Amino acid sequence: MSNETLTVMVLMLYMDKKDKKPFDKLAIGCMGIIAAIDMVQWIKDLIV
Repeated sequence: MSNETLTVMVLMLYMDKKDKKPFDKLAIGCMGIIAAIDMVQWIKDLIV
């Protein structure tokens, strides 16, 4: 699974859960991207 795919999946999850204001969606989406990047980094550290 690529970085982009994971990010999109996380974003979609957050978008579904929080259906409030567009700004809230944007902020939560940004947090989701950061979380996804951290997760990928963590998985890479586990494998290496």
